[in-house]
Amino acid sequence: MLLTRAGWTPDSDKVFFYVQDRAQTWLDFCTVARSGGKPARLFRDKTRAWVSDPGAPHFLKDGSFLLPSERSGWKHLYHFAKDGKLKRALTCGCWETRTLHQVDEATGWVYFSATKDNPIAENLYRIKLDGCGLERLTIGPGDHRVIISPKANLFVDYVSSHQTPPMARLVRMDGKPARTLAVSYTHLRAHETGRNL
Repeated sequence: MLLTRAGWTPDSDKVFFYVQDRAQTWLDFCTVARSGGKPARLFRDKTRAWVSDPGAPHFLKDGSFLLPSERSGWKHLYHFAKDGKLKRALTCGCWETRTLHQVDEATGWVYFSATKDNPIAENLYRIKLDGCGLERLTIGPGDHRVIISPKANLFVDYVSSHQTPPMARLVRMDGKPARTLAVSYTHLRAHETGRNL
């Protein structure tokens, strides 16, 4: 057996931890009281291949949590109740989520990067906690790596593509650009001089 991750629940009342077999064919999500005692297995995650460490759960105020899983064959976000029962799959389809960035419980939006529109590049999306209203927030071609502001009203978009030089932009959540922060002209100079940099 392998203990692959451990951490505290937000109220510091329990410790969560993952247990896996050495072949990593399954992963048990477990908790135990801080005072000790018998651990409780909330659920077992399984896939048709092997189960990688999903990262730390993102806990919500009601004790429920979001966690990625590849149980469908694609990496997607799932919402689990405090007791580990599956509430719903937030995302689904023949694409994968890459990074859960932030959850704005006041508005109900979940912000994440995924490959929905391009299998080899990431875009920023948001979806409601009830699984509806999926929206793409990054605009234009290329690979978009983002950092979202604490208030979830702006994000920094580091974008690169074969059509434009890499740049960093400050973008509002409605997709409108607020400011260009930096542009790299390395690719343009290489094209002009005929050199591969």
